[in-house]
Amino acid sequence: IFLGDDDLGSVLLAPHFEGEEGEVHVLDIDDRILAHVKARVPSVHCHKIDLVKGLIPEALAASFDAVLLDPPWDRYECLMFLDKAICFLNNNPAARIYLSFCPLQMELYRNGMAHFFRHLAKRGMTLDSVTPVFNLYSLDEQDTPSFRRELDEALPALDAPVFQHMREVPYAYSNLYVIRRTLESQIPWWREALFRYKHIGG
Repeated sequence: IFLGDDDLGSVLLAPHFEGEEGEVHVLDIDDRILAHVKARVPSVHCHKIDLVKGLIPEALAASFDAVLLDPPWDRYECLMFLDKAICFLNNNPAARIYLSFCPLQMELYRNGMAHFFRHLAKRGMTLDSVTPVFNLYSLDEQDTPSFRRELDEALPALDAPVFQHMREVPYAYSNLYVIRRTLESQIPWWREALFRYKHIGG
C-alpha cells in the first residue's frame, strides 16, 4: 500500500502483481493522482483519504505486507505518517515499511535522529536496512523555482562562505529506511504470559 503516491510508484509496481496473489492500494487526498493511477493501471485500488485528519479505514488496518511512503520531511509530520504506516502493517514476519526521508531535516531538531530511533523502539519497530541517497531532487531554479527564495528566507542574512555554499547546493536527497517489527513485538502477549507462567512454576 502507498500512503500518498505523487511519485507514481504504484504505476511501476502494480504490473508485477498481475496474475499473482496480492493487491496494490494507493491512499491519497489528491483526486488528480488517484485518477491518473487508475487510468494507467485499473487493477490498483485507489482510496481518497486525508491521512492527516482522517482515520484509518478499519478494513485496511493491519492488512499489508509492505507499506511505502515518502512523507513531508518535517519531523512531526514524518512521524505522524510513520505511525499511520505501522497501523497498516500486518504481523507477517516479512512485512516491511519503506520510508523515504532526508535525515538532515530530522537534525534540524536537537537530537532529531535519536528521537526517530526512540520513536521506532517505543512502537516495537526497528531498522532493517538503510539505502543512502535513494532519491535525488534537483534544486535548480528551473526545476524548483521557489527553493532559492525559501532558502534565502531560512538562512541568516550574513555574507559568510558557508551560507553561500548552502545556497549553491545543486540537489537535495532522501534515504530509504526499511523498517520491520522487532521479534519481541511479533510474539502475542498471551503467549509471552504463558511462557513466563510455566517457567515460574505455575
